[in-house]
Amino acid sequence: MVGEDFRCGYKGYFCVSEIQQFCEKKSLTLQVCIDVILEDATIYSYACRTGLGNSKIDKEANDMNPMTENSIAQALANATGATVYAYFRRTDYSNTLLNEKERIIVENKYSKLTEEEKVEYKHLYEIWMTNKYEVEGEILYPKGARYPINAADTPKGVPLSMIMYRDKT
Repeated sequence: MVGEDFRCGYKGYFCVSEIQQFCEKKSLTLQVCIDVILEDATIYSYACRTGLGNSKIDKEANDMNPMTENSIAQALANATGATVYAYFRRTDYSNTLLNEKERIIVENKYSKLTEEEKVEYKHLYEIWMTNKYEVEGEILYPKGARYPINAADTPKGVPLSMIMYRDKT
């Protein structure tokens, strides 16, 4: 579900019409709302480093000021009035569809499983090892992530957890 003025991608390149065309091509459903009201809203930003306002912080913070007041997360909070949660670190999506144990099973051991185990892991195998959910070379699972997004290793010297931002205007 998106608002009618929703934009995404690099510099907001994609608008609702492009997203709608993509969804139709891939047999996905997109619901467009005319009014999106943000009263008491909470936004979770999982884009890399949206909590940082200091672009010089890349691999390590080295005691540099994170300049949170200049961050995308703070700009979102100021623009919407919502409470925003964002990472200082890059984000890691590697285990959002399958966890490490499940990935090892479907990639390396599926043929060695008992029939009972194959029934248990059949759906995971279908998601990961077939092209049923492949979109432009990547897996797009219609039900979304099965596990949470986590903070990655860098930049070092900044918190692993999400930081909260509130409107400062």
